[in-house]
Amino acid sequence: MVSGKDEGPVAETGGRSPGFLKQILRHDGSSAETSRKQEKGGNVAHVPSTVLTVEYVDGSEGMEATLRALDERLKKLEKLSGEMQQTTTQLVAVVNQQARELAQFIESLNRRVDKVYREVCRHGPPGGAAVEAAAEPERNFEVPAQFAANPEHQKAWRVARVMAGDLEAYHGDTVKEGVLYDSFYELLKDPIAEARRTYDERVPQAVSGKFDYLDLALKELIARKKKELAAEAAPQ
Repeated sequence: MVSGKDEGPVAETGGRSPGFLKQILRHDGSSAETSRKQEKGGNVAHVPSTVLTVEYVDGSEGMEATLRALDERLKKLEKLSGEMQQTTTQLVAVVNQQARELAQFIESLNRRVDKVYREVCRHGPPGGAAVEAAAEPERNFEVPAQFAANPEHQKAWRVARVMAGDLEAYHGDTVKEGVLYDSFYELLKDPIAEARRTYDERVPQAVSGKFDYLDLALKELIARKKKELAAEAAPQ
C-alpha cells in the first residue's frame, strides 16, 4: 500500500507520465526555438550600421582608393582653374589691344573726314558750290523790333536758341554735314521735330503764333556754321 501510495504522487507530478514528458519536451523545444531567435537577433543588442560601415571602410583599401581619386580630382581642378585664369588674362589683353587700335582708327578717320570737309569747303561738293563767307549776306538774328520790348518774346527767343544749341551739341557732325551739303533740315528731321515739341511746350501759343523764334534760331545756327566752315577752308 505504501508503495502504491508512493507511485500515486509520482504519477500525479508527471515524473513517469507520458503527458508530463510531452510537456517537458514541448517546453524544451520552445526554449530552443527562443534561443535560436535570440541568436538570430530577436533580443540581441544591435550596433548602428553606420558605425560598423565607418570602422570597416576606415581601415580598408577602398577608403584609400577613394581618397586617391579625390586627390586626383582636386589636382585636375587646380590645373583647370590655372588655365582659365591664364586664358582670361590673355583675353583681357587682346580686348584692350583691340580697343586701343579702334581708338587710333577712329582718330585717324576723324582727321580724314576733317580733311575732306576742308577740301569740299574750298572747292565745293560734287554738283554744288563752295562754301564762302560772303555766300549769304549778313543778317541780324534777334527779336523783331515790334516785339523787342515784350518779355514773353525775349524769353521765347532764349528758349529757341537753347534748342538750337542742344541740336548742335548732340548732333554736331550731322549739323556740319547738313550745312556743307545743304541738307540740314533733311538730315536733322527727327531732332528738329523733337526740338519743336519742346519749344511749343515752353512757349505760349500767343507768342509762337506771332513769330517763329525756333526757325530763326536754326537759321542763325546754319549761318554760323557756314562761317566756321569757310574759316577752316581758308588758306593759312
